[in-house]
Amino acid sequence: MSKRQEKRYLAVLLLALPLLATACAASSAGSQVERAAVVQRQGDAYRITLSPDTVRRLAIRTTAARPALRDTMVPYSALIYSANGRTWAYVRDGASSFMRRTVVVDRIDGTKAFVARGLSPGSRVVSQGVVELRGIETSGGA
Repeated sequence: MSKRQEKRYLAVLLLALPLLATACAASSAGSQVERAAVVQRQGDAYRITLSPDTVRRLAIRTTAARPALRDTMVPYSALIYSANGRTWAYVRDGASSFMRRTVVVDRIDGTKAFVARGLSPGSRVVSQGVVELRGIETSGGA
């Protein structure tokens, strides 16, 4: 096959792909599709509700916050920091919904974070998938 023929085939393929994508979208538009994520404003915070498939696909895992003397202990992986130094953790508040909560960290010891304020023992904090939840929150959902 000559270079000229390869370029023609490539051009035809590039023109056909958007048409195929449009046809697929039109055929599925009539079916009821569950949204992967919904973000709702709740005062100063946001509730992120994920479909069960999205929870599985993102491998979201939660861990119970544990009492530790005067603090509450969570995995360090549960924390997320803003550019201005604020610290948050996502707390499960439903079967597949999560709220970002401001926390005050007293100290970090290896893989454990000791939270002075913002969480109570027994709270289910997201320990895996934190960055994915933040991305969903800032994009406004899917």
